[in-house]
Amino acid sequence: MGSTFPFPFGTKGVSISLPEHYTENHTPTCPKKQPTVARRIPVWSAAMTLKLQEIDPEKDFPALARCMFESYEDPPQKFFHVFFPIHGSGHEAREAAIQECAERLKLWHTQDPSSYWQKVVDKKTGKITGGALWNIHEENPFANPHPSDVTWFPDDGSRRFVEKALENHSRPRSKMAQKPHLCKYSCLHIRTLPISF
Repeated sequence: MGSTFPFPFGTKGVSISLPEHYTENHTPTCPKKQPTVARRIPVWSAAMTLKLQEIDPEKDFPALARCMFESYEDPPQKFFHVFFPIHGSGHEAREAAIQECAERLKLWHTQDPSSYWQKVVDKKTGKITGGALWNIHEENPFANPHPSDVTWFPDDGSRRFVEKALENHSRPRSKMAQKPHLCKYSCLHIRTLPISF
């Protein structure tokens, strides 16, 4: 393993070990394999330098929400739309969903003391290229569970379906993580183009 970076918050003994080729200003490179299968992969350039930063909750959630939609739509990650559905079709419906996603992410962040967001920024353009939500549970979060209100779906069968899906999704973690722990959710979007390996 390479460098160990402590998290910039008060949780004792929490750090991340990263591979040796990683530095704080990591510049990734494309693999040097011979083309065999067409795939979409990130386009890295020698000029792209990435910086890991804490988010600004007052201004970064719109860009993070857009990053999430771009990351989870291609290839499609259907479970993402359980949390952030697009109601309707077309460009306007998608844009409304991204805006609602940003507002809800900010609300969840401000109401959850375990929430800690980081972003990855392209230092040259200043644009957010990825992000991660860490839920830092210093105590067992399942000791006093509270039901989640799925307000982002209409109050009909679709809402009840999503409530059950989320209950089933969180059940393994609620059984295994009955103590302090970290839980990470991430999104990544860097300009991609089809190439072959």
